[in-house]
Amino acid sequence: MKLILNPDEIVVAANVLKSGHVIAIPTETVYGLAADITQEQALRQIFALKHRPTEHPLIIHIAKDMNLSDYAVNIPDYVQALTKAFWPGPLTLILEKSNKVSYWVTGGQDTVGIRMPNHPVALALIEQVGAPLAAPSANQFGKVSPTSSQHVLDEFGTSVRVLEGGECMVGIESTILDATEPTQCRILRPGMITIEDIQKVVGDRVLVTVGSKQSPQVSGSLKYHYEPSKPTYLYENEQELAFLQALYSAELCILAQATNTNESVECLQWIQMPTTVEQYAQKLYESLRRADQSSCQAIAIQAPSRAVLWNGIWDRLLKSTAKSQHHLKEMNHAMMADIPS
Repeated sequence: MKLILNPDEIVVAANVLKSGHVIAIPTETVYGLAADITQEQALRQIFALKHRPTEHPLIIHIAKDMNLSDYAVNIPDYVQALTKAFWPGPLTLILEKSNKVSYWVTGGQDTVGIRMPNHPVALALIEQVGAPLAAPSANQFGKVSPTSSQHVLDEFGTSVRVLEGGECMVGIESTILDATEPTQCRILRPGMITIEDIQKVVGDRVLVTVGSKQSPQVSGSLKYHYEPSKPTYLYENEQELAFLQALYSAELCILAQATNTNESVECLQWIQMPTTVEQYAQKLYESLRRADQSSCQAIAIQAPSRAVLWNGIWDRLLKSTAKSQHHLKEMNHAMMADIPS
């Protein structure tokens, strides 16, 4: 069986999907593990392959010739302005689902996440299938997302076929916006489309906020997510980096925007990160995967800018390091408790 299909093999890929199987597909954000939403067997296969909890909903991807109203109901007026401004593109809208959307897509919720990907291969495939595709990231649940076909093969080996589409141009997952209310929308997951971008489109008539606990459960909403297998930390300054160097005997892989001039910082590997938010997003997951595959003992990431444009990056960094940072804090508390007063 041919594992990697070329972009011109759209018909072959569509037949795989229409026959009730899954295939990994390129989008502008990350590679997705796709299934025809009318094929329950394939939807179940997504959860099994990813080891994903069935109550964790999937996002469905539509093409330009598909009507949003076929898959969502009670759509607020401002949604049309959002789709005109940002589709195709990395914006997912959470809306009340129609009867055409099954439990296996929504995780039993009465809402559904919908977006139109901005990738010619993905759009051509959806059109060829003639039905939307559910497509969460093509990786084990909670781990680092794939931005190339090789990343998918690294995850699933011969278990999943891949439709080649090159490296992902955006590099992190879409912004998710709860658009179920007529006069208010909430960002549930930040991405490269920012709160300011959305406010410019909807204007003063719609209040744009950040999600609350009452919002629907969505992809990427867990505390621990996008995790490498090795301990991964954020550091803000030289003192924090020095502590990690001592803890791991300098067996670190460091991801930093700064340059390691004359190799003045002792480490096993130094990965230079871009200074612009767009390029940083494109490189983030690839860099995390490269660090994870190295012989280092742990990964240290220099904290980037805290400007609003970087909110999507910070969301991924905080979640990918949350477990390791928590363990580090516990270790510090234990060490302090052992010090005589």
